[in-house]
Amino acid sequence: YVIHFSGTTAGAPQNLNLLLGGASVAHNGTHAPTGAVKGTAFNLQGGVQNLGGSTLTLSGTPLVAISAQSNCTVTVLVDPLASVPAAQTSTFTVQVTPTNSGTFSFTITVASDDPDTPSYVVTVQGSASKPGSGDGGGDDSGCSTGSSGSGLLALLALLGLATPLLRRRA
Repeated sequence: YVIHFSGTTAGAPQNLNLLLGGASVAHNGTHAPTGAVKGTAFNLQGGVQNLGGSTLTLSGTPLVAISAQSNCTVTVLVDPLASVPAAQTSTFTVQVTPTNSGTFSFTITVASDDPDTPSYVVTVQGSASKPGSGDGGGDDSGCSTGSSGSGLLALLALLGLATPLLRRRA
């Protein structure tokens, strides 16, 4: 007996991958943004990447769910597309505002019809500095008097020393 089969194969199953700040983040992984400042909003760019051969459908409501916010407020400004074609990426934007200096964190969840990972979860954890301080130190750590102030002080000191000499000659 010889049996012949014919037909069309379906594309490889969807395979969801999440990008944050331009880098891939593993499912249940952590992303650490830098440069955050207390009370100052910053945008975190993300992407829902379909590494598979068929269309990936996002099924969550909302499409990008934010939870477990600690020491920050988070808003999704731009949602990804609900359907991501094979080998494509759909971008999203999250706005983060740290409420105090120190550690902040939140969780991003993207639900889809990916058979391997129907809910892709990532933790975002960073550190916010105080306004005006690049190193999280005291309130004056980011201040500088500049070189013009010290030059003026040196000139005044020289004049103070020269005045008694000028009086002796007169």
